[in-house]
Amino acid sequence: MKCFWVNTGKPEGILTTDQQKQFDVLGDRLVEVYMHMTDAKELWNALNTKFGCTDASNDLYIMEQFHDYKMADNRSVVEQAHEIQTMAKELELLKCVLPDKFVAGCIIAKLPPSWRSFSTALKHKRQEYSVEGLIASLDVEEKAREKHAASKGDVNQSTNWWVDTGANVARGSTVLMGNGSHASVHGVGTIAEVENQLDRKIKRLRSDRGGEFFSNEFDLFCEEHGIIHERTPPYSPESNGIAERKNRTLTDLVNAILDTAGLPKAWWGESLLTSNHVLNRVPNRNKDKTPYEIWIGRKPSLSYLRTWGCLAKVNVPITKKRKLGHKTVDCVFLGYAHYITAYRFLILKSEVPDMHVGTIIESRDATFFKSFFPMKDTHSSSSQPSEVIPSSITPPEQTEHTHEHVTEEDVSEAPRRSKRQRTAKSFGDDFTVYLVDDTPKSISEAYASPDADYWKKAVRNEMDSIIANGTWEVTERPYGCKPVGCKWVFKKKLRPDDTIEKYKARLVAKGYTQKEDGDFFDTYSPVARLTTIHVLLSLAASHGLLVHQMDIKTAFLNGELDEEIYMDQPDGFVVEGQEGKVCKLLKSLYGLKQAPKQWHEKFDKTLTSAGFAVNEADKCVYYRHGGGEGVILCLYVDDILIFGTNLEVINEVKSFLSQNFDMKDLGVADVILNIKLIRGENGITLLQSHYVEKMLNRFGYIDSKPSPTPYDPSLLLRKNKRIARNQLEYSQIIGSLMYLASATRPDISFAVSKLSRFTSNPGDDHWRALERVMRYLKGTIELGLHYTGYPAVLEGYSDSNWISDVDEIKATSGYVFTLGGGAVSWRSCKQTILTRSTMEAELTALDTATDEAEWLRDLLMDLPIVEKPVLAILMNCDNQTVIVKVNSSKDNIKSSRHVKRRLKTVRKLRKLQSYNVGLHPNS
Repeated sequence: MKCFWVNTGKPEGILTTDQQKQFDVLGDRLVEVYMHMTDAKELWNALNTKFGCTDASNDLYIMEQFHDYKMADNRSVVEQAHEIQTMAKELELLKCVLPDKFVAGCIIAKLPPSWRSFSTALKHKRQEYSVEGLIASLDVEEKAREKHAASKGDVNQSTNWWVDTGANVARGSTVLMGNGSHASVHGVGTIAEVENQLDRKIKRLRSDRGGEFFSNEFDLFCEEHGIIHERTPPYSPESNGIAERKNRTLTDLVNAILDTAGLPKAWWGESLLTSNHVLNRVPNRNKDKTPYEIWIGRKPSLSYLRTWGCLAKVNVPITKKRKLGHKTVDCVFLGYAHYITAYRFLILKSEVPDMHVGTIIESRDATFFKSFFPMKDTHSSSSQPSEVIPSSITPPEQTEHTHEHVTEEDVSEAPRRSKRQRTAKSFGDDFTVYLVDDTPKSISEAYASPDADYWKKAVRNEMDSIIANGTWEVTERPYGCKPVGCKWVFKKKLRPDDTIEKYKARLVAKGYTQKEDGDFFDTYSPVARLTTIHVLLSLAASHGLLVHQMDIKTAFLNGELDEEIYMDQPDGFVVEGQEGKVCKLLKSLYGLKQAPKQWHEKFDKTLTSAGFAVNEADKCVYYRHGGGEGVILCLYVDDILIFGTNLEVINEVKSFLSQNFDMKDLGVADVILNIKLIRGENGITLLQSHYVEKMLNRFGYIDSKPSPTPYDPSLLLRKNKRIARNQLEYSQIIGSLMYLASATRPDISFAVSKLSRFTSNPGDDHWRALERVMRYLKGTIELGLHYTGYPAVLEGYSDSNWISDVDEIKATSGYVFTLGGGAVSWRSCKQTILTRSTMEAELTALDTATDEAEWLRDLLMDLPIVEKPVLAILMNCDNQTVIVKVNSSKDNIKSSRHVKRRLKTVRKLRKLQSYNVGLHPNS
């Protein structure tokens, strides 16, 4: 019997000579087991008893091992060839002599998958190989592959160091990897590339004292090319600041994307190359251009960048496709290929014979799912780089290429984009307004979620409403008819304190497939203005009106259709035995183009038939008055505010609405359109402190230092001519602020309007101004609107800001109207015309304000609780010249025609006693 052990270390302690010799051939674990043996004989008997076997079984074992031996990609091919040669020698001792030609053929046949092309080349050569000659050829090829992999930065499992280089000119970086103790001359190619691309000679090279560049070959290269090789002083990394800072940046990115993707740290090499690839295409503070643009001479295309570690469906190459078989394989996106236009993927699941799980492929054709990370729950990112990844998925030494040949012209092009119809994009958590969106996207996902019981109840309630409403009837599909699709939409309705109030499920028709002038004709539907709600709440405070709220369940299901529309049966409720039939819609459904219009017409018809009158200024306001009692209804899609003089008249209206629609009584109004309504002895307060707090938390300003004002008037903003700074987040903050400014915070209206003009390309100055608004909100989080009811007179203020910024050519108009002690209407916007003086700008602002004043007066005149006649609105202006021009009948103004027309409009409305213009000091 012959036993082979591999020694990986020597045991500690004082050993005898015999023990030392025998322990030298034992593994670490066996050393611990047999350390107590007193002499060599006892040790040998113990080993023979445990591991001894008959000669016949040992012979069969050696033959089976030789037959089943397969080379692996993650080991040296030369070492594995030597093992095959050793087994052939052992077979010779068993009188089983194998010809040298046969052993060489076995080695070629047992080469790993990444050596397939080299194996094919050997098979087609006419010369015969001996075993020694073949191993020598394999040794040359393996060394050549290692050198090529190190030069282009390929990653393998044995990689244990990386070198990053930084250039002062471009501030770009190059990453090289290897598994030796010295960097040797791997940097030579980078130096030559720098001199060729930038047309500059490298005169000085600085490196730390880590030892990577301490080889004689590198010193000789620098000496031959006249390059001064500087080494930093010991323990002073700050002397090599550019490279050290780049090192830290890369390390931070590697940790971040590894954690996000859920991949083990053994894949740090792939993440490092990807991080460096992205950094070279991102500008820095010291340069207007990206390193890529400086290096190549043109701006990089960023459309091909993808989320590292996400799931990707990679198309199977044409040569490997089968008529009946899978067309894609499931992969993890690992980065970008070198010198070719393709992506790198790790195969996770494959039914294709020649595409094995655990191998890396390169391809241009793939569909990415950037919000799904298949390795997130599979592996922990805390694994050490030397550990083996479970499921035999390890970073391989070579890469299988599945792309077609790409010419040099294609290298700079971005990967082609598929023209097929794509599914809706998932924008992830950054687009969630109030909380992390964990709501299901389909009915099957809802039924499989932890809240399945709640979602099932919501779906059942929705279907009960649809069936009770007689929304459709199942019928045969007409010839040539293409039915409209449908889908389930789920949502959690929250209270102001973020607790879940209700689980809602909606069956929504896919109205985007409808054709105009066939499936629908008109889609217009009015919605109550926020200004209208402000006015009504102010009147409620001044007249002591009660304010209640109701919600219409499945409001859009009440509309009656004028067109003939067919829809697919909904998922989960297909009638058994009638799977091929469709639903003929008898009433409107959520998602249809005409659904809002049909619902409003139904609601309008129902209320007018009951004696309600429609306010001509706002078609969503209805009122009924008589006998000293009155009630006003304000409709906002499916939310209704009811203003009444007493509880009896309000309950009467609630009963009437419940008889005609499926209603939910919410009692006294406390929240409307995410605005808190607080009723006190001194009036009504509108607050959005909860909205502001969530917004500050979402964008990371909750701990910021408060600012006393929302805008610095001395700040001169101009268009950003550099690359935009975080444009997506900027637009998200502006969108959130615009709703806040229009609902309850007129104090930030000017600042938000001003900053919104730079949404397409924000710069550092715009970000600082925007952050000032957020810090102002932090210090004024409890501010809101308060209506005391006095004075119950509508009063307006107008002003303008005439060309305050460098790039501005148009002035800014602003106005605010107050009623009952609080603001009810306000606006700040850029003027649509050019004005040549402050007077023209003030006159244009006054004209804009008078339009709003006329609408507000019409709104009040059509409300029965307002005393008639409605008094003229006092408009306050701080420009004496404008007041004189408006109050004068002489047309002596020297301005352009559009300014004169605005002046005539203002004068005409003043003569009609719609308002009076007075002087208000600009204080």
